[in-house]
Amino acid sequence: MSDTAAIEFRFLELKHYNNEPHFQRFARVLEARKGECTLLLPKGIEAQSMFDSFLNYVIKTIDARTYFPIARFCDGEYQFYTGQETTTCWGERQSSILKEGVEQLHVNALRTIHGNGALCPNLNLAYLELQSRFLEFLAKRGMPLQNYVPFYFVYALLVNPAFLSRLRGCRVALITNFQNKNSAAILRTLAGMGINDVRCYEIPASGVAHGDFELQLNGKIDVALVGAGIGAPLVLARLQEESCLAIDSGFVFHLWDGTFDRYERLFLNYE
Repeated sequence: MSDTAAIEFRFLELKHYNNEPHFQRFARVLEARKGECTLLLPKGIEAQSMFDSFLNYVIKTIDARTYFPIARFCDGEYQFYTGQETTTCWGERQSSILKEGVEQLHVNALRTIHGNGALCPNLNLAYLELQSRFLEFLAKRGMPLQNYVPFYFVYALLVNPAFLSRLRGCRVALITNFQNKNSAAILRTLAGMGINDVRCYEIPASGVAHGDFELQLNGKIDVALVGAGIGAPLVLARLQEESCLAIDSGFVFHLWDGTFDRYERLFLNYE
């Protein structure tokens, strides 16, 4: 959505996505989980129609072979962009936007994504202060949030049968650090869905957020799925020259390799 002036917090529900097993699993923190699922959405627009439009648009970008980056932002990214030194459970170690040159790298990457694709911050009741500071970071650098897509639309996209069906026959690049992932299991899972033309590209577990990575792809790709934590915007921006759909896929790698199941996060349980 391009206009964030008329917005309100609403509990997000989408057809075919059953979050109830997730809420049952985390019953001890149910209110917090419900808060995570209560998002800023435009007034007067049905969430389902928003998601359907997003899904259809993403599929069209694959058909057209155009560059369309999709970047997600949550607590780790919020901390990073507000100047906190960031270490994450996925491997990032002591990354800081205050390191010389790093902020400009990210501002350039965010502008590339902002101008060509979708920014998907997690704007919910759970991260009010952090998300406000992130939106302020964008606004002060000339990027008031536009082309906003709700964070959980990306998870819903990545497990949606229509999207996965469109990946059949596509040349897919998986770009992440595979040291904490079972790449063979990921490839088996994708092959089980008929997605067979897949290549894996290794990037460091840490340092990507500082721009410390190389990315050399072999041949043309149609879709890039990126798992790079707070460094994901830099990888997504680097993919502009590939003219492909580029999605910050993160946690879904761990869904596909069997580390976690579809009840661990919201909007991964498609029925």
